[in-house]
Formats: sequence, C-alpha cells, structure tokens
Amino acid sequence: MRAETLLYAIGEVNEDFVADAAAKPGRRRPWVRWIAAAACLCLVACGGFLCLYQLGYLTASCGGTIGTLVDGDYYFHSQHYGICVYAEGETTLLVSDLQRWDSEWFVDEYGIYYTGADKRTLYVRVHETGETEALYVASSDWTHAGIEAVAEDGVYFHLYDKEGSISSIVLVNPRTGEAETVNGPESYEDMSVTVLYHVGEREIAVTEQLGNVVSVTENGEAIDLGEQYALGSLYGDNLYAGDSLIFLRWIEAEERTVCCCTLLRPDGTDLLIEDFEVLGGNNEYLFGYSYDEALGGYDTASLYAYALDTGEVTLLLEDYGMEEVEVSGNLLYTTAPWASSTDCYTLSVEQGVLTAEKITTLE
Repeated sequence: MRAETLLYAIGEVNEDFVADAAAKPGRRRPWVRWIAAAACLCLVACGGFLCLYQLGYLTASCGGTIGTLVDGDYYFHSQHYGICVYAEGETTLLVSDLQRWDSEWFVDEYGIYYTGADKRTLYVRVHETGETEALYVASSDWTHAGIEAVAEDGVYFHLYDKEGSISSIVLVNPRTGEAETVNGPESYEDMSVTVLYHVGEREIAVTEQLGNVVSVTENGEAIDLGEQYALGSLYGDNLYAGDSLIFLRWIEAEERTVCCCTLLRPDGTDLLIEDFEVLGGNNEYLFGYSYDEALGGYDTASLYAYALDTGEVTLLLEDYGMEEVEVSGNLLYTTAPWASSTDCYTLSVEQGVLTAEKITTLE
C-alpha cells in the first residue's frame, strides 16, 4: 500500500552569507557595486545549488527505495535514469521517463505501472510486448493521483483533489483497460480501500484507512490481529515474507515500544513474533532489526535473521544500516537509508550458520 505522500524541500540562506546592512556610509567606490552584484550572483547560485541538492538532482541520495522481485527478476528505480531490471547478471533500462527520485511505480507479472509527469495519468509497460500505453487519465477535477495498490484484480488508482480534500479510488484492469470507481468521492479522513491478497489457497481481504489496517477477513470472517496494524514493511511495499503475508504492529509496553509481527501462512498456522521489526523474508528466515538493550532501541545499523523453525535470532550484516530488504530464494536485496543504490547478496547456510555474500551493487 501507498498512501499519499507530500514531499517538501526547503532551502534556507545561511545568515553568515548576508552582508551587514547597517554599515556606515563612506566615500563612493564604483567597484563596490560590482562586488555586491557578484555577491548576489553567488547567493543565487548557492541557493539554487542547495535547492537542487535537496531535491536530489545533484546526488541521487534521496528517496532510494527497494525494488520488486517478479519471477526471479529484480526491478528497481535508478534515480535520473528510470526503471531497470536486473536479470541473469545484467541490468536493462526499461522505462526512461521516470527519472525523479520521488517517482511512483509498481510492477507485477503483467507489466510496470507508473504515474506520468502530470500526476494524473496511469501508464503500463507490458512485459510481453515491451510497449507502453496509458491505462487511465484522471479528469481535470482531480489535482493529482497515485497508485494505491496493485493486486490480482487490477490497479487501485487513488485520485485526489487538494483544494477540496476529497479523494476517490478507481480500479483499473490493465488487460482490458476497463475502470470502475470502487470508493468515494469522500474526504481524505473517511477514505478506505479493500484489497484481496492470496496466501496459498487462502483469500485474505485487507481494508486500510489512513495507512492503518482496520479489518482483515478470510472468506468473510474477521481475523483478529489486534489494533493499529500496518500491512507490510513500514518503509516499503514488501508485503510478503516468502508465501506469508506480513502485518506489523507497535505496542506500548511498560518501559518501551515493542514491535510485533504476525505472519498469515498458507497452511493456516499463523505465527506471532514479538520484539523483532521485520523488513522482509522468505519461507525459512525473516530479516530485520533486533532490540539491543545497550542501545535502548532496535539496532537499525545491522541486519538480523530470525529462523522461523527455531526462533533463533542471529546477526547477518553489521554496520550497514538497512532500511528495506527484498528476498527471493537465496538472493537478498538491500538498500540503506537515503542510499541511491541496492546491494545484492547471496544467502547460504554453512554448518548451520546463515551467511550473506555481496555479489553486486545496482545503481
């Protein structure tokens, strides 16, 4: 799920750069005007440089996000280039008109979905043909739109009207181009969306409102996960750990906030894991942050592995600062906070010990 994201970049001029406006008057010196003009140009240049830097145009260090694995291929967004795929040891650029670091996109077995520069058009690049087409164009009544979710029944395209604080959700079928309004128009606070996920043969319907899960049902019957659950990773769109659906929840204990994770598994043996902040995983391990008493919080500078069969937690990668992970089989993809690249590791078990070896960096 992706909620509406508002991005602000504010550049401030350092007071040290401002000349003292209260200087005592003296004799006229023509060259002073040229120095003043040059200083003004420097201020403008520095301000522009700072603004571009904060917007991520001079460095790609802002907004780096983890990619998505589809059929074993890794799709990722390379800042200032577009959407690429890493397959069989090679990187290929697929969509070149998504170059900003805040561009929004999704991918599934059918194609790559993204919003256009006008923020109101939904595009798809079909894997089979390599062709790109406009799936849906929001009317001028809406100021902008974004992809809420991509599920088996289509793409949930969320429309917004900033002036009226009104939104609506349109379900678009990428194969037929048909679209229907499934929610709204309603106020931002009242808007909710229900998406169907499959966990093996289980059909799980998840309803979210304002980024929080408000109900989870299976065949119309409620599944009690507690209160204030969020679907998937806190930072990304990694909804699954292997074949299991991930739900995260933070509860206030007596002395600190504890992260809990519930896995809805295909065989119905749902699992609750306490005190481990899950970022992703496969059918054998979960990967994320472990609580460190010495730090007084979760160790976000290291990546830990949680063995699903034994519950044992081991340190996998130290002093890295992972923010998101994506796992497929023995391949682990990670990105660090504010990083512009993804590191790819191979996972292996030697004498009962899980290890990760870096094989490439994708930018």
